[in-house]
Amino acid sequence: LHGAAAVEDGGSASLSALGRTEVCLVLNPLSGSQLDKDMSDTDRLWVKTKHLLFAILPAVHTSDKQTLIGLLKSRTTGEQEDRYNEILDLKEQESQASRHKDLEVFDIFRDDEGRLPLEDAKRLVLKNMRILEVQGYTSSKDGCQSIITDIARDIFNQREHRLNRKRELTRLRRTKTDLLKKQTYMLDQLEKYRQYTLQCLANMNKAGNN
Repeated sequence: LHGAAAVEDGGSASLSALGRTEVCLVLNPLSGSQLDKDMSDTDRLWVKTKHLLFAILPAVHTSDKQTLIGLLKSRTTGEQEDRYNEILDLKEQESQASRHKDLEVFDIFRDDEGRLPLEDAKRLVLKNMRILEVQGYTSSKDGCQSIITDIARDIFNQREHRLNRKRELTRLRRTKTDLLKKQTYMLDQLEKYRQYTLQCLANMNKAGNN
């Protein structure tokens, strides 16, 4: 993770830092009943909007003077569209690599007709933000700082998740190495017992013939 913004950073400075942040989100699979139980429609809209912003922010050039709303209303350039598509391509590759045959994957970057272009994604986020503001989740008066702060918190938590995952992988590799060593030892012992048994049978046959 590079250039993660601190949660306590405020205003457009956080927004600029988030725009330079490379993010990989890991989603734990939940059944539909769990989602219905644990999340309201507005909660799901909040999460979807954050994930859209994770793809949009690194694709557009931000300055310390730009607000989130201003960024979303700015003109989309060809360079930004190309960068946005690169981000989505990478997300698709990561999704395919971690896809489970028994899990239904919902792609928030696609509508009924296919992948959303950057301009359409920005308009969708603006629409979502208006709904979220009515529900009291964020406010345009402070530049929607609440969602910026929440994204920064997600980035921090993701970094902690990666560190924990790295430690867990190290532990599992060590366990695997120990098990392989034990397997090699047991196979060696088994071969020695087999040779000993064959030798005993040979000695018994030899004694019987005498």
